[in-house]
Amino acid sequence: MVNLISNGSLDDGTGWAATGWTFSAGVASLAAGVNGYRSQTPSLVEGATYRFA
Repeated sequence: MVNLISNGSLDDGTGWAATGWTFSAGVASLAAGVNGYRSQTPSLVEGATYRFA
């Protein structure tokens, strides 16, 4: 199985587009009172089959 999510272990913010979040030791934390987001855009191939778990 291939992992399409970069830095899914959340060791740091590498690979994540994030506003208002801090990443450390496998934990993503949202600052109090902040309306933030975090996201990634994986590279998908048209016609391929993917399983999300």
